Amino acid sequence: SASAPTHTFYSDADTGMYRSGANALSFATGGSNALTLNSSQNASFAGTITGSSSITATTTINVGTGGGFYLKQDSSESTIRSESQPIVLQTYASSAWQDRLTIANSGFVGLGTDSPQRQLVLYKNDSGQTQIQFQNQTTGTGSSDGFGVGLDTQEDGFLWNYEGGDIYFGRASTRFMTLEGSSGNLCVNDTTARLPNGNTVSIAGDNSTHGLSVVRYNSSYGAYAINIGRSKNNTVGGNTALANNDVIGYVTWYANDGTDTNSIAAQIEARI
Repeated sequence: SASAPTHTFYSDADTGMYRSGANALSFATGGSNALTLNSSQNASFAGTITGSSSITATTTINVGTGGGFYLKQDSSESTIRSESQPIVLQTYASSAWQDRLTIANSGFVGLGTDSPQRQLVLYKNDSGQTQIQFQNQTTGTGSSDGFGVGLDTQEDGFLWNYEGGDIYFGRASTRFMTLEGSSGNLCVNDTTARLPNGNTVSIAGDNSTHGLSVVRYNSSYGAYAINIGRSKNNTVGGNTALANNDVIGYVTWYANDGTDTNSIAAQIEARI
């Protein structure tokens, strides 16, 4: 038995080797089981394995009582498996082990959280910015390189191209909306604005279904309007009154002249 091994040492009777069962060989230290080799040549360690050398298994390594955690490799794949508990990766920081990544029993993955409620959750345990960064060899690897998607310190969501390029949306094989990196213009059904002025939002098309529609559904309020306003303040959101005869805005029609669509064909002007 573990408390009285069959093969022991002089003056150390509770440390040694013994037969723990049919075709099973065990080793004890201090009267407790330390290692058992069963009839299938599987090894069971009672304590913690430490040291600088590696451990090699031809099939599976079971960790914990009852074999609840497995490391396995066969001819087709390498597997990490937990029967009943989440899988947690930790690093050591601030004098303690910190959970960094959790794979819950549901299959959901959490970075910074041990209870993810979606397939992938990034969590920060304060009000700091949380984001995913996409980078490649060209962008560089700094915090201001690549493309970011995240939640800022004001709890606003953002898409941010640190490289200054476009941000675009597509479906199937078609790129149908582009936010120009050079100007901030929003271009629908095109990759760049085609008119010289008033092109912060540009809509292009090649048939009668393309255009801008404004429809209101309400029994107690009038139809929507297209509103144009102006302040003489140079700061967005600032308020400076217009003077008599100041221009408020234009509605302009442009005609293509065979080279571009920069020629004004007609214009309505509004003044104070």
